[in-house]
Amino acid sequence: MPKLNYKKQDGAVATLFAILLGSGVLVSIVAMAVNAGHVALREQTDRDSAAAVAEAVAIVCAKSLPGGSCSGNPIDYSGLNPGQDSADVCGYSKSVAVNPCTVESQPGQCQTNSTTQGNWIRATVGRACSEVTWGIADSISVDTTGKQIPFALGACEAILPAAPTKVQLIGQASSAPCQGLDRSGADLAASGRGFIQFDPTSASHACWTLNSTCKPVALETTRNQSSLSNPVGSYSGLIAALKSSINHPVTLPVFDVKTSGTAIEGFAGFTLSAFKFPTSSKVSACSANSACSVSSSATHAWIGPCAAAQSASSAFCIAGLFQPRVVGAYGQVPGVQIAPDGTTNFGYEVIRRVG
Repeated sequence: MPKLNYKKQDGAVATLFAILLGSGVLVSIVAMAVNAGHVALREQTDRDSAAAVAEAVAIVCAKSLPGGSCSGNPIDYSGLNPGQDSADVCGYSKSVAVNPCTVESQPGQCQTNSTTQGNWIRATVGRACSEVTWGIADSISVDTTGKQIPFALGACEAILPAAPTKVQLIGQASSAPCQGLDRSGADLAASGRGFIQFDPTSASHACWTLNSTCKPVALETTRNQSSLSNPVGSYSGLIAALKSSINHPVTLPVFDVKTSGTAIEGFAGFTLSAFKFPTSSKVSACSANSACSVSSSATHAWIGPCAAAQSASSAFCIAGLFQPRVVGAYGQVPGVQIAPDGTTNFGYEVIRRVG
């Protein structure tokens, strides 16, 4: 069997390397590889930038008040992706002014034509394009362990005010007609007032799904409940959930009173700032009053029935601020979809990336 002469082979490789280097072929190959790497990196950077811009602008648009403006062109997004300068942004919204798209994207840039969507934004960076659409959520996620406030808020309480103001809500308040505007500027007529309690462990999910009929849980029933374990279903568990939610934005269902029952009409962002509940055999007045038991609670000037001293028969009262909440394209709750056009907008919207 002949032996291989590695020294001769090494010499041949060295000779070939010298020829390639001398002729510039090897330098060209290396340069092409490096350039291809730079191009791929720039394309990925542009795609990431376009996606970040589209989502950021869509969130601003979704939170804007009716009749306002939420985008210009070009958009400065250097803070979203250092080293870049601006992006071309356009789109469409039924309630706020958006820079209109004058030409369609080139093939391969945006995969979906969003002109059929109710609200959408398109951001273009270099040759990369991203589109997102936003709209009202058709449901919310509910914590079944009892850590979340199990309340639905009356539609009349969530009517769009002239400016954000703290509101006082009474549990199981009597219904009465009201009229106003929702966050899209559409007319709203309702009668649901105050707040109700629901069972977060219900298998029907009706109390946190749009256009469903919710069966409320009587607050007095919960107040008298002492046999259930904390936190689900017990009065002490409910008080604990309220305490942990002080000054933390949450998303809650919004209900209206219909002939068929208590209907879920939408969802709203709400920040609880204070509560004042009745006493029970196991919950003292101090524990049931955020001003006494929660150091971070705001002082609230209670009025009407809520101004009375706490007792076993006093009112269930909460105070807080309605605020718009938007769930971004990269922070979606699984299963939450955009509701059909015409759904009442109480301020909770979701974003979907479509291209």
